[in-house]
Amino acid sequence: MGHPLRSTAAVLAAVVMTGTSVAAASAQTDAEPTQPADAASSLVFNEIESNGDTTDWAELYNTGEEPIDLSGFHFRDDDDDHDYVLPEGSVVEPGGFFVIDQPLDGEAGFDFGLGDPDAARLFAADGSTLLASTSWQEHAEVTYARCPDGTGELRQTTASTKGESNDCSLPLTINEVSAGEESFVEILNIGSWEADLDGTQLISAAANETADSQDLSGTLAAGERTAVEDLELASAEAVELRQDGSTVLDAADWSAAGSAVAETSSGRCPDGDGPFEQTLKATAGAINSCAGIAPVQDWPGGADVAVADDSELVDEDLSGLFHQAGEAGSSGTLWAVENDAGTLFQLTEDEDGAWRPVEGWAAGRTLGYPDHEGTVDAEGVTMDGDGAIYAASERDNDAGTVSRPSVLRYELGDDDGETLTATDEWNLAEDFEGLGANQGLEGVTWVPDEWLTEAGFVDQSTGATYDPAAYPAHGDGLFLVGVEGTAAVYAYVLGEDGSAERVATIETSLDMVAEVQFDAARDQLWVVCDDACDGRMTTFAVDDSGTFAEQATYRRPAGMENLANEGFAIADAGQCTDGMVPTFYADDSNTDDHSLRTGTFLCPEEDDSDGPDDSDGSGDSGKPESPGRSGEAPGRSGDAPGRSGEAPGHSGEAPGRSGQAPGHASQ
Repeated sequence: MGHPLRSTAAVLAAVVMTGTSVAAASAQTDAEPTQPADAASSLVFNEIESNGDTTDWAELYNTGEEPIDLSGFHFRDDDDDHDYVLPEGSVVEPGGFFVIDQPLDGEAGFDFGLGDPDAARLFAADGSTLLASTSWQEHAEVTYARCPDGTGELRQTTASTKGESNDCSLPLTINEVSAGEESFVEILNIGSWEADLDGTQLISAAANETADSQDLSGTLAAGERTAVEDLELASAEAVELRQDGSTVLDAADWSAAGSAVAETSSGRCPDGDGPFEQTLKATAGAINSCAGIAPVQDWPGGADVAVADDSELVDEDLSGLFHQAGEAGSSGTLWAVENDAGTLFQLTEDEDGAWRPVEGWAAGRTLGYPDHEGTVDAEGVTMDGDGAIYAASERDNDAGTVSRPSVLRYELGDDDGETLTATDEWNLAEDFEGLGANQGLEGVTWVPDEWLTEAGFVDQSTGATYDPAAYPAHGDGLFLVGVEGTAAVYAYVLGEDGSAERVATIETSLDMVAEVQFDAARDQLWVVCDDACDGRMTTFAVDDSGTFAEQATYRRPAGMENLANEGFAIADAGQCTDGMVPTFYADDSNTDDHSLRTGTFLCPEEDDSDGPDDSDGSGDSGKPESPGRSGEAPGRSGDAPGRSGEAPGHSGEAPGRSGQAPGHASQ
């Protein structure tokens, strides 16, 4: 059966539209709405959607026995300047729900986001009488909600229930079942908060008859798993995990799998959220052993990560990075973009090891659009072979609710001024219909045509080996963009005539993509996730089929916290010292007043810089192995329990691909 915890949005029932808000009532009366003085004792924020995606909302609940007229009331976050006045006709019934939403389908709504940390506050029509409030320190994985409705404490949920009674089910899954000599059922907490097992029960059954049951107790921390070993499974063919005697949290049925569950085990592949498959071996209390899925590896570089910027570099929102090799003896140049103000920074390393803006770049350069005013939400940065800068953007921040997934090109001159105006823009919106404004391009990297042809890269739009000559006037390489909302990477030919032709889709095992970097020294592509995936990074190489296939997934360095690292760069091989090259991380949250950190990674093997990897991942390429070329089978890492909410099109196939989108490229 499908996993019941995967639903992130319930279908609204019994709803009444009032302006931009949704009021769902469990009881309707003809009584006159109460006055604000009575509302203070009856209104509570019941559910908050602040999880870093494209839409935020706040749900109110009426605990009283009379309807409450909210017309003219003020909704604010923690900033008094962010003020939204509820429209006329906004009424919440007794025992009912009322959703204060952002603009949807042309309706009015609040035009500010709910951040981390942040708050939701409701004021009476006078704008000063506080009626209800709540606050939080970080985004929810799905939502924050009261359990039970109206009276419980706000806590993380496993499903969004906008305008309906909250889903208070525990974030637990059956992850593996073995009916062999050492039979067990493994339970995994896929949520981001501690789960109390008291009141949960495992029930095994055969031919729809109960074989055994066992009450569970204790707690499971986020990501923790436990193996229950005393349940009768030898005669069973299915098992259910129930909460409070009735709610089925998860189930596993191996009636059609024959003896597989006794020979090894039946486990979720990938671990935590995949479908049940026969495993390679039983792994009670550990990550499932699945065919074609390489386990996550420890970071092979240095464990330590150090601060590499001054606290005044940016307040927050540092995002994409690109390291440009310098002359012999030089540490090169680090290019960085800040997404809120759309700023490009050129950084060099000082004698004290800190990376600071070069002379004249203290405030960076504001990135502009080629044809209109606006603020580029710069999320990624790269450079082509001619030295032009390219930025990846999710949207124009001046129209923050509209998706504008774009690649923009900039030329650098001796006297650039405070603003760089893009020479060209490739707006890929037609290729990503329905993509949220905050789910677009997070990273961009340039890959030379020469490398791609030598690697035998296949153009998926034709099914043949990529031929640069088939795309005249496109420059000397392809641009690979990482899309947050699909957790995939896409290869594009950007034409001088403004066209953008997608030639490949690269699916990843990560929950989201925060950065992409082509690594010529190791003949591989880095795809990076941020704190949503506990800082994991996956490497890809072109295999014998001509596609970018996963090689290895690495944990973040042991000495680094789980930061919101939206940028990653690895230094040129010429920076190799004592077997290590520098790595760089951009923390979007500016933790402890620092946004840039540096660590180390193993230097590439000498022969790895000679050309593309012509192996199939088996290690038989004739070249020495280096990190990221370990020969691990492509597949999901399987190490991260709990997705951060469902994103559209996670399979990597973006809806509405048009094949051609407006754009252009450098010469």
